[in-house]
Amino acid sequence: MTKIKKLQDKFFKNPKTLKYKDIKLVLISFGCKKINVKRGSHVKFKHSKLMDIIIPVHGGECKEFYKKTISSKMKKIVDY
Repeated sequence: MTKIKKLQDKFFKNPKTLKYKDIKLVLISFGCKKINVKRGSHVKFKHSKLMDIIIPVHGGECKEFYKKTISSKMKKIVDY
């Protein structure tokens, strides 16, 4: 099992255990593109089947609420 596959499993089963850097890898593996924001702590991802995903990141971490929300949105569009 590859590292990305393991992260995807964690992402859908228990997203609150992941750090932002892992969530970023998972989103990119599912076809999301990171949009560079000029300033601030918010990170933006874009997917053709979803509205923009905005994640506030502080100290390499984001809140559990955002992790769960992103995971549930991705479950709707990804066959997993």
